[in-house]
Amino acid sequence: TTMQGDPHPDGSLPPPGLREFSKASEGWYASLFNVGAVIGAFSGSALSERLGRKKTLAFTALPHAVAWVGTALSHSGVMLTILRILNGWAVGMGSAVTPCYIGEIATTGLRGALGAANQLSVTTGIFMVSLLGDYVFVVENDQGDRFC
Repeated sequence: TTMQGDPHPDGSLPPPGLREFSKASEGWYASLFNVGAVIGAFSGSALSERLGRKKTLAFTALPHAVAWVGTALSHSGVMLTILRILNGWAVGMGSAVTPCYIGEIATTGLRGALGAANQLSVTTGIFMVSLLGDYVFVVENDQGDRFC
């Protein structure tokens, strides 16, 4: 079967512990990360003015850790979706504050290069996830069938 529960041509079933999203739930799950990121960008800006750039960047580790540990332990689609928003929020905060922090601590000669390196790292990471995501996260059941 696929993530949407479509039958595999040979009639095999997914592993018993694998949770399946409907097409609609899968779309929401994917897109709500971006909603969290938008909220994080605005709240990160306000938080960095209040706490400072360095402390705000350190703070973003907390929602990241909660979101990833919670995702690993969750058995509920609703909880996975909430944790996805939380992770997006943390990414949005980091994405808003990091360029400001780099601009503040870098010397004049390095400022442009460090800013470009930051953006290149982000876009390279997005590219690698898009390229490898369908091949790395595969679950195999007892019959040797593979599921993403």
